[in-house]
Amino acid sequence: MEWTHLSTPSDAELFTQAEQAEISRLGVGTYSIFRLESPDADQGYPGKLTVEVLVALIPPGGEEVEVRPQQVKIGSVVIIYRAMLDEKGKRVVTPINLTQASENVLIWIPAEN
Repeated sequence: MEWTHLSTPSDAELFTQAEQAEISRLGVGTYSIFRLESPDADQGYPGKLTVEVLVALIPPGGEEVEVRPQQVKIGSVVIIYRAMLDEKGKRVVTPINLTQASENVLIWIPAEN
């Protein structure tokens, strides 16, 4: 079982058309959508679990943040999850926790010109 990279927002099944249009406005290279399909009974779920995740880089706004020894502009990373459980052809509700709790933080400081 592995994540599949979706090449365009329209390949996503769990994001609405309005969301897909908004994602496209971000521009190529600023986002990626991935899908994971987990078969029936895998990891205890009663049915086929489909998960899609959007990871987007949002450019910095006008405000600078002090990162010693200089001022830099910091953008944002947005992560949006969507999940659907299909049990024998019908969608069912089940608790699922898709929270990502990484302790690794990367700070990038551009080189001075």
